Amino acid sequence: MRNINTMPPDRYGLADNQRSRLQLHFSTNMVDWIFAGMVSNGETENCSRHYASMAIDGGDLVVLSRSGDQNGRTTPT
Repeated sequence: MRNINTMPPDRYGLADNQRSRLQLHFSTNMVDWIFAGMVSNGETENCSRHYASMAIDGGDLVVLSRSGDQNGRTTPT
């Protein structure tokens, strides 16, 4: 989530409509969430990261996600 006043107009004015960053968070009580790290950050606001999946490989956390760059098309629904 971010301050709605910092959102560009093409993000539909919704504070939770921020998809250019893929971040890790954790919680000890499933209510309070703590930022743990940035996985990926798009070059522009229109770069998207979706449907992330994770796996553990030895001591590494492997993250796979569908990503769209600034040349990706969006189709209004």
